[in-house]
Amino acid sequence: MGEAGGENMEMDSIQKVAGAEQESQERREAAAARANYQSAVRALEDVEGRWRQTRERLRALDGLEDRCRALLEEKRRRMAQSDPALGGRIRELEEKLAAVQNALEHSRRTLAFYEIAAKTGSEETAKDLYLARYGEENG
Repeated sequence: MGEAGGENMEMDSIQKVAGAEQESQERREAAAARANYQSAVRALEDVEGRWRQTRERLRALDGLEDRCRALLEEKRRRMAQSDPALGGRIRELEEKLAAVQNALEHSRRTLAFYEIAAKTGSEETAKDLYLARYGEENG
């Protein structure tokens, strides 16, 4: 029994050492996981902070385009009042600009029609899809 008892004690010691090593490894892994988690939390907080700042900047810009448009319109009105010839020229240029913008939109829609026709291989299908998209005939 002496020899068997010694072997049992040796096995117990080996198992304790192996258990302690496994426990130590698990602690290291848990510490690494905690560190990774904390790093991820800090990164998330940083991203959320930058997102809030960006959102606030965008909020500050709300309505800016409308204000600029109103200021430009007011300037155009004052210029036209101070110099009637200039006012006439401004109206003439605005009409030309509107005509060019309409022509550009017409060209875009025409191009869209022919792109659809090329993709589908059918002008009839292209017409149906075009009408679904724009709601009017390509003219």
